[in-house]
Amino acid sequence: MFRTHRYWLFNLSLLAAFVVVLGCGKAPDSQPQPDPKASTPPGISSLTPGPDLKAGATPGTARGGEPALPEEKGPFLNFRYSESAKDLPNVKAGDSIRLRGQCEGKRADGVWVSQSERYYGRRPAISATEIVSAYEKDPVAADNKYKEKDLVIDGVYAGADPYVLRVSGSKSPAKIVLTPNAKLKDALSAKPDVTLTAKELLENKDAEKTYKNKIVEISSFVVDFESQFGVGDLIAIGDNKLGVIRCTMIDREPWNRLSYGQQVRIRGKCATVNPLIQLINCIIIDTGPSVAVSLTAEDLAKEYAADSEKTDDKYNPKGPNGLRYGKSLVVTGEVAAWGKDDYGKSVVFLKGTNDLRLACQVGKLPESDAPVGAKIRVVAYYDTYTDKAKGEKSIKAAFITRGQE
Repeated sequence: MFRTHRYWLFNLSLLAAFVVVLGCGKAPDSQPQPDPKASTPPGISSLTPGPDLKAGATPGTARGGEPALPEEKGPFLNFRYSESAKDLPNVKAGDSIRLRGQCEGKRADGVWVSQSERYYGRRPAISATEIVSAYEKDPVAADNKYKEKDLVIDGVYAGADPYVLRVSGSKSPAKIVLTPNAKLKDALSAKPDVTLTAKELLENKDAEKTYKNKIVEISSFVVDFESQFGVGDLIAIGDNKLGVIRCTMIDREPWNRLSYGQQVRIRGKCATVNPLIQLINCIIIDTGPSVAVSLTAEDLAKEYAADSEKTDDKYNPKGPNGLRYGKSLVVTGEVAAWGKDDYGKSVVFLKGTNDLRLACQVGKLPESDAPVGAKIRVVAYYDTYTDKAKGEKSIKAAFITRGQE
């Protein structure tokens, strides 16, 4: 299976990408986005007037003069938008909007959210008014709850400058009507220039000349997933001997439709080939049957408690090359608690037995995504690590799945 050495391959790809970035020189000047690490982010009043913030406008208004609408009176949640505000051609002040980003916490000029984007997925959302109110009441407690978390936020659009959106923190949004991602239409209508397997692409020594900037349709197996801000989530597909192909998706949260090891056909534009192959603007065209083992957290915990060695051999078998690999799992269970690992990443604990619960590392998700007592389903793969002293058994690379889009 392609799961063998999965981390080695995926991390090698990331390292190669980092080397490319270092060698790229000066970034293009076409989209001068604010520095997300600036100690003092630009206030709304210091920004160059954009398509919605008219020249001479009072900070917090979209048309100039005194605020005319409740959502323009502030306080605001400020979103560092990953694309220009021109990506919002049909959104006007007063419209409800759903965005995703990483909370930076409160600065002198308001609460900020970085790496933001329009959101089209199925995760539960938090109201912008709730976040702003929490920071006004107790900034320290709000930081503990929201800062550096991957948030989906519902709010009322109050205006924009080229790369900063303002969302009302004083007016709750009306019901959000989720519209299809406009980029999907173009991607679905695009015809592939070539159809091939990942193996064929990875083995082609003239791939740079043959496939770069072409629309390709590739069949392979899922090696890994990665949640990414702004640019789209990622699927890594490929071969454990030849390497992986990184596919940045228009389809949000592809783990809602796929599991590890599952066959998939993906269409996208071949953006880079050397030193790694990366496709952008990708969509899922077709999927094969899931190869994941479906079970409950309680059943897995009971099975392990009864015979740990047998359970490890069952779900972490030897492959043809003699190396062991964790099987793909879809685990259903009840959320018992939340915590953090040694790296500060969120961990969801699922109820197992009285003495053993399952630990699922889920990145930077907030607790509101799966409150204690909620029944959830995670896509993951089996791991032999168990902390018996804490009564915790790990399952790795877990993503909460909410069913097919």
